[in-house]
Order: sequence, then C-alpha cells, then structure tokens
Amino acid sequence: MYNEEFFLLHSELCKTISNPKRQAILFVLRDGEMNVNEIADKTGISQATVSQHLALLKDRGIVNIR
Repeated sequence: MYNEEFFLLHSELCKTISNPKRQAILFVLRDGEMNVNEIADKTGISQATVSQHLALLKDRGIVNIR
C-alpha cells in the first residue's frame, strides 16, 4: 500500500541525517547522554555549530534535549 505521508517523513529524516556533522553528533551520542561541550570535544565541531545542529535534530524529533 502506497503511503505518501510515510515517504515524505522518511525523506525528511534522510535529509536531516545526511549532513556529516549531524552524523558525527549522532555517532558520539550513541554512547549516551552528554552536553554540548562534551559533544564538541569528541567531534572537533565548535560548540556553536553543535548547538545549531542539535536544535535542528531536536526540531525534527531525532534527539531530546534537557
């Protein structure tokens, strides 16, 4: 059964996680919860850039932020 809504959501998810910096962030988060500075240290991505990417990942429902 063709479900256009499913394919639209899947497409948006793929676009979101296709960014190499977001992939690196998700890779380090697989080890568990951490703050922005810890993510920045582990990935070599600046704190400001990590924050921007986390905001997008949060908006898309991929990560939870406390």
